[in-house]
Amino acid sequence: MHCDRAESKTIRQRAARNHFLRVVFDITIAGRIKKAAVCLSFTAESGLYGIMQLRNHPFMALNDIPNWPPEWIWADGIRNAFIHPKGEVGILKNVRRSIINPNRCLLITIRHNGSVYLGHLTFDHEGFCHQLFEMLKANCGHTLKEIGQLDIAYDNCQRDDC
Repeated sequence: MHCDRAESKTIRQRAARNHFLRVVFDITIAGRIKKAAVCLSFTAESGLYGIMQLRNHPFMALNDIPNWPPEWIWADGIRNAFIHPKGEVGILKNVRRSIINPNRCLLITIRHNGSVYLGHLTFDHEGFCHQLFEMLKANCGHTLKEIGQLDIAYDNCQRDDC
């Protein structure tokens, strides 16, 4: 999202007055336009920052291609028509860091329809990978749909190159 200096000042003033502001905008991800929303919050300590759902977060990507939800591969249990289920399905059972690339890749395990499935998430942003690892660990036992709806702070300068 780009805004000029006057728009930025207005957003900061409204956020400071209300301590909260919701901004809805179009975003292009992998050539597709999606509606996204950012909840802006203001505190005296940290200033203005955004909050958005995990599934829409710009760092949930590798090479600017969204990685949520991951692709699922059957690992154990009842082998049925759901060998490769799609979407935010199942309950998160486990999350761990990859041995090969622990700073940028997470391996996750879900249970769905009596079977166990594996997926992986690889990121451009190391700091976000660490943050997400802790968040997923704390949400084991929850559905992937619930996890996709979790709010995560967003600051443009969280990128490694800032």
